[in-house]
Amino acid sequence: MPKLNFQQRVLTGFVFTLVFVFILALVSYLSIKELQKNAVGVYDTEQIITVSYKVFEDLLNCESSVRGFVVTGNPDFLDSYNQSVDKIPYSIEQLRQMLYGKPEQLRRVDSLEFYGNEKVFDMRSLIENRKQNFERARAIVASGRGKMLMNQIRTIVGQMKEVETSNSTQLKLRSDQSVNRTILIIMSGSVIILILVLILLSFIIETFKKQKNIEETVRLNNSQLLKISKENEDKNWLLTGTAALDDSMRGEQSVHSLATRIIVKISKYVDAQVAAIYISDDKDGTLHLSGSYAFQFRKENHSVIKLGDGMVGQAALEKNAIVLTDVPADYVKVSSALGEITPHTILVQPFLFNGNVKGVIEFGFVAELSQLKMDFITMVLDNLGIAIHTAQVGLMLNNLLEETQQQAEELETQQEELRTANDDLVAKSYALQASEEELRVQQEELKQINSELEEKAEQLEEKNKSMDENLLIVGSFRAY
Repeated sequence: MPKLNFQQRVLTGFVFTLVFVFILALVSYLSIKELQKNAVGVYDTEQIITVSYKVFEDLLNCESSVRGFVVTGNPDFLDSYNQSVDKIPYSIEQLRQMLYGKPEQLRRVDSLEFYGNEKVFDMRSLIENRKQNFERARAIVASGRGKMLMNQIRTIVGQMKEVETSNSTQLKLRSDQSVNRTILIIMSGSVIILILVLILLSFIIETFKKQKNIEETVRLNNSQLLKISKENEDKNWLLTGTAALDDSMRGEQSVHSLATRIIVKISKYVDAQVAAIYISDDKDGTLHLSGSYAFQFRKENHSVIKLGDGMVGQAALEKNAIVLTDVPADYVKVSSALGEITPHTILVQPFLFNGNVKGVIEFGFVAELSQLKMDFITMVLDNLGIAIHTAQVGLMLNNLLEETQQQAEELETQQEELRTANDDLVAKSYALQASEEELRVQQEELKQINSELEEKAEQLEEKNKSMDENLLIVGSFRAY
């Protein structure tokens, strides 16, 4: 084999290096494309989960709105229903397009569409029946059909989420494998390139630049992937917290019980060390302490606060959140068996329903309050306002139901008394009829007796006339 000169060795090394770099670039490119594909796949699965939950949330909003209308008969409650019901078919069609090529998931979409349409039909029927007859609408609600449909929908959405979460996990696993493979390829190529650079000094600068560009591309892609992953984690955290809070607000509960469950649930989820919730009195607008979490002492503590009094009253008056970072030492303490500490941040946030303040929620954080936690608290405020309003309406409805039952019992008692009085009147009427019949018989007898007396009187008168005539005749005879 002939010995290669320097130029030939450099040219051979250059060609070999160029081929190797090309192969390395191609493999890296394919790995990067796979990373991008996996990232898009992860994003698509998250979008599918989000849209499926959007369908469920729209149906839930519709159901809450219809229930409010059924309970109160106020058409304003149907505003949320009218806004949400038209979004459901669009979201289902969007799901069908996103799940193209997934037969199993498409069948679940068909089932979701079927039960969603059934639920919408059930709510429309409920609205029409409520407009005509409250009892008929109440009977439809009591039948449990709407609850059964929502349970089916919840199950289907849960199954879709489970499948997509599994797909997302597999995609993330493949992404991690691709990253490790890419790093391995790059590191191996770097070692070989460094060896070639030692042999081909004139080629080292260009080779190093290419390698550096490749590494920069990989780092940029990794950075973008981490950013997307962080955004997805934040969305998952928000959705998980919202779903958990919705679960805790379901069912018939008193306002105090609901407020306590809500404040405990939110406080634990956002890592608040102390919290309190105040519910607005619809009569005078005052705010009443209805639930708390680790709430022990507050400066000038009051269980009833007027609008404009303190941060709680001011937040309710302005209908805006108040964030306090310079907390006074005597404002509130986070206490434990080992001691106590002043919170770093205080958040006072009102929650509304149809533009009206339904209450104020106050949190104390030892650590700095993150924007993600503030976004979560803001996100759940609408549902919180609806839940508190629903509980208040339920309480009012129960009171009205008790009052109605009491009135029904009183009416039944009055009806019984009227029935007894009516029976007495009937008996007296029968006795009066008997007396009238007896009187009529006596009148007939009196008429007959009068007739007989008249006849006897006539007979007596005739006898008297005869006697008078006889006496006259006898007198005449005596005169002679």
